Amino acid sequence: YWMHEIKNTIRKNRDMVITKEEQIQKLPVSGKKQMHSLACLKELKLILTSSGAKIFKFRYENKLTGDRTTKTLGEYRQGVYSIKEARNDAIKLLMHYQETGSIHKEIELNYSDLWTQWRKQRASRTDIKHSSDESTLNLVERCILPLIGNIMLKNFNDAKTTDMLLTQFKKLQTPDNPRTETLRKCVRYLRMSLDFAIMKGYLKTNPADIIGKNFKSLMVQKPTKHFRAITDPEILKEFIACVNSYCGDVSILNCLKWQMLYALRSQNARNISWDEIDFNKKIWTIPAEKIKMTQDFIIPLTDTAIRILKEQGVKKSGYVFESGISKTRMLSENTLNQAIKRIGFGDQTVSHGFRTTFLTIADENSISQGFSDKILSLCIDHRLRHAVASDKAYNRAKFESEKRRVFEWWHGYLGELGFNK
Repeated sequence: YWMHEIKNTIRKNRDMVITKEEQIQKLPVSGKKQMHSLACLKELKLILTSSGAKIFKFRYENKLTGDRTTKTLGEYRQGVYSIKEARNDAIKLLMHYQETGSIHKEIELNYSDLWTQWRKQRASRTDIKHSSDESTLNLVERCILPLIGNIMLKNFNDAKTTDMLLTQFKKLQTPDNPRTETLRKCVRYLRMSLDFAIMKGYLKTNPADIIGKNFKSLMVQKPTKHFRAITDPEILKEFIACVNSYCGDVSILNCLKWQMLYALRSQNARNISWDEIDFNKKIWTIPAEKIKMTQDFIIPLTDTAIRILKEQGVKKSGYVFESGISKTRMLSENTLNQAIKRIGFGDQTVSHGFRTTFLTIADENSISQGFSDKILSLCIDHRLRHAVASDKAYNRAKFESEKRRVFEWWHGYLGELGFNK
């Protein structure tokens, strides 16, 4: 009796008719290949592989000729490619086969057709900020579709496809205008669209991957722009003396000092708001959304930094360093650079140059102070946090402790040059 029940259970699981996505998500992996029908269309099947992958397939039989065919539609991905998308693709194939009366004639797509499909699928995703994504998509579309839009997808499986793509992309570059960032976006979105083609079963490999992985060596790069910066301690001492004697707006003076203290990107330093400051814990927390990251960036506050904050006082705008022109805005980068020019150092540094000042002088003192290159870089660049095993509480605490030690030293160093006078 029990053997009979077990066999029936296995048979039911194998022949289960799927009506909703919850059933797909709960399918058990048995280690054997399984096939399930979908209630929405008899030709649509879901294959559960031994490894757990869930693949939509189209199975069609011409009753007049007896010919049969099976086409891979794509892999199930919740919210990306589910029953609805697979059903729509299967209906298109069914209509094609019924109209032509043949299962041997393939539906040929070019890259423009693929781009349209992928862009429509991307527009349905809820994890993307579509306002900014749309402008980037439009830019990429204007660049790459005139170059490769008419190339048939079947030709993307050719061994020479990567060379062809590289040749086409280089047409967008000139020595005077390499358009490096635009081209980087084009390659990134091309790779994503071709990954979509693999998921749909149009391609077996992504010929743009090698270009993306070797972008710097394959494409003409925009010359690196080095910001003017003070790296000589004696000149830095003179600069600090001139900042202290600055007679302009107090917010401009204190914002310049703030950038010297923390050597952050100008945008991050100027965009600080009072709700990011915790005087009790003595930390400044930059929210993840401000720096386009998944985690907040925590910066230790020293006594020197707290004095500047208290001197500023809370403003109605919410910004610590608000603009003198508009009380609803933060200071602009140009305002800080103009102040540097007015005190006579415009030819030697800009506000962004304080990052180089900090890294250069801290590196020169790293041996005597015991600072590692990694910690110095991580103190001022939130994007490098992946270099630290921050998933463990012990490592996070150790990292934050090291950051505080670096900034306590740096602020003391600036104090010896007259910063607090």
